[in-house]
Amino acid sequence: MNLLANNGASLETISKVMSIPVATAQCHAWLHKNLPLSEHVAFNSTAEASAHVARESGPATGSPRDLT
Repeated sequence: MNLLANNGASLETISKVMSIPVATAQCHAWLHKNLPLSEHVAFNSTAEASAHVARESGPATGSPRDLT
């Protein structure tokens, strides 16, 4: 699993998970355990979600960080 996040971001600062519904469904248990209060925002593709995250400002945007 990968997460786009600014350097220094932590799981505690993430409030939205943006991806395709299939991906969030596949990660449901991990998301429920690690980001239980996060809002899940559906996109048509992971590329579209990534582009949106790259344009957003805030602690949960930026370069890829591997969480596995």
